[in-house]
Amino acid sequence: MILPMGEITFTRPLSEFLCPQCGWTGDFEARFPAWCLSCTYGAEGGMVLKQFTGRAQRQKSAASRRSEKLYAKVVAAPQLRPTGLLRRTTIGVALLIHLVTLLVLAGGIVLIATMPPASLAWFFGPLLILLAITLRPRFPAMEHGPQLITREQAPELFGLLDEIAALLHTHSFTAVRLSITANAGTAVFGLRRRERLLDVGVPLWQLLGPQERVALLAHEVAHGANADSEYGLVVASALSTLRRWYAVTHPLTLVTGRTRLKTRNVVDVILPFHVFHRWASALVLRSTPRAEYLADRLAAQVASTDAVHAMLDRMVTAGAAMQVLLTAVRARVPSQPWRIVRDFAAALPEHEQARLALLSARAGVSIDDSHPPTHLRLQLLRGGEPLPAQLTMTGERCALIDAELADPIEQLGAKLSKFARR
Repeated sequence: MILPMGEITFTRPLSEFLCPQCGWTGDFEARFPAWCLSCTYGAEGGMVLKQFTGRAQRQKSAASRRSEKLYAKVVAAPQLRPTGLLRRTTIGVALLIHLVTLLVLAGGIVLIATMPPASLAWFFGPLLILLAITLRPRFPAMEHGPQLITREQAPELFGLLDEIAALLHTHSFTAVRLSITANAGTAVFGLRRRERLLDVGVPLWQLLGPQERVALLAHEVAHGANADSEYGLVVASALSTLRRWYAVTHPLTLVTGRTRLKTRNVVDVILPFHVFHRWASALVLRSTPRAEYLADRLAAQVASTDAVHAMLDRMVTAGAAMQVLLTAVRARVPSQPWRIVRDFAAALPEHEQARLALLSARAGVSIDDSHPPTHLRLQLLRGGEPLPAQLTMTGERCALIDAELADPIEQLGAKLSKFARR
């Protein structure tokens, strides 16, 4: 790959392609793989897609079947709100985990209250209470710092978020954080779940038009309108409790949010917390994709179906642009990172955009992916009745928001450039 430097240009000469399989011909920019737009011959362009074997292949096939089955249910369902048996089962399992913690606490209190002072109960009682405190659900508060953008720093952006939240009858965000990703997400903090953080990937944000940005923001706001935060409050804290059970039984093992829990000693045979955690996590992953379809639908009501469709298309382009950007950073190429992203996307020909979309559809859903495949989300939008926009972003307002985010985006880009120069 030729890395961009200085004033970047992606213009390349064309080359003619003749498909050896069906005879289709076409012209392609020489820097991109040539492939057949008729029979898709050569679409991989020499790329080796990740291959799964044995159990992993079976898991991936099962995940793909679940995605297709869920899509069929969503298409036929009169409404998209995730109220099925699976969701209720997941919440029930989470509540059962919390009930065990309450029983441990109650057992410690009962031992202290009912047993003679000289008995061993006065040793085990406080021990059980201490264990219950260790396993209790935690509701951390948002860590405020210089990396967060507040209402005072970006009143126009938060005004837009408030308008979207009012249209969807839900809460707006407390703060915004910029990140180096080709996606966006939310996090909810506090016991009352009122502190909401919006994480916006700058590479994706840079590629979106004004109305597509409204679609992105509306999609993230919509997660608060379909009870995702309340669902996360119960389930996420239960999964965290399971990890603490595992940590208590493995005092010499560092257990983090990404540690893979597995059998290490005889305790894991008698008390298989790792198995229960894996099962509960699988329930969560099966419950969340439907909420993404609903968030897409709600976003379309705010920004229009066309805007959400274009935003999802841009996510595929942003993923490819991120690969170019990361390659430049790893090669220590000093440049303006966001210019790399913008120029790459601007010069991306239609045949390459179509190829990237095709590869995304072929890849399907990964084993650990909580989102439906992008091509199914696009397919659902195309199959429904087109919705007009309730909220339109004007060019003037978009410019004001860009001005508010200019300094934080530049600072994030400077960090990337500094890393490239090291």
